[in-house]
Amino acid sequence: MHWVSGEEVELTEPLRELEDMRAHLTTRQLHYWENVEHQISQPDYEEPVTSLLAIGGFATVEIDPGLSCTFWGQKGPAWPFEQCPRPAGLHTNHEGVGLCYVHGGMTGSGHIEGAILMAQAYAQELNVTPWEALLSQVRLLANQVEWLKLRVLEAERSGGDAAIRPGGDDWDWVALLEARGERLAKVSKLAIDAGVAERLVRQIELEAEIMFKSALAGLDAAGIEGEQREKMLGAMAGKMLELEGEQKRDHV
Repeated sequence: MHWVSGEEVELTEPLRELEDMRAHLTTRQLHYWENVEHQISQPDYEEPVTSLLAIGGFATVEIDPGLSCTFWGQKGPAWPFEQCPRPAGLHTNHEGVGLCYVHGGMTGSGHIEGAILMAQAYAQELNVTPWEALLSQVRLLANQVEWLKLRVLEAERSGGDAAIRPGGDDWDWVALLEARGERLAKVSKLAIDAGVAERLVRQIELEAEIMFKSALAGLDAAGIEGEQREKMLGAMAGKMLELEGEQKRDHV
């Protein structure tokens, strides 16, 4: 057993708990889900354009920034109603959908509705439920972050501090780790805002950490060094992405 956010949890497959996730929503959360589902059902609703973006061999769902903030208002009593021209979700955690920061995108309700809109967009791209889409992205990003931590550690081990400083031979790994870490924090927050239990989100992050720490300990215990160690690290990353792809296909 392991402790996550103050709760003792068993390391099991979190998606098993998603089968009836809607039944565990609070009345307030359910209200926001119903509001978003109503928005999406309207004939004038603009669906965000999504794509799978590969960075350094890692693919995550991206939202095209082409939509505008969903707020409509008047500049004055005699003026017509106009849509806010700012990008949807501008300066929020849900950039690409929903309200911008000026019109409530950073409020509690704005965060929740934006997160649900993101969940729906992810689900559309991955052809799974919104719950599965959110947690599959958390899992993928958590695995990426832990693997990149391992790569940076290996780079420092072989090349010293100079290798992982700006301009160093392995600085790109550090920059990618920072970018993926920020993305993981963002998507984890989206999942929690959308109503996924924080325990499930943290459990996925913990499982990834344990997996890669165990792999590193195995390499050290076996005394694997040099080119063979590099090959094994590369194989780990390749298998990680392969398994993630198989999991997504299983839900199609």
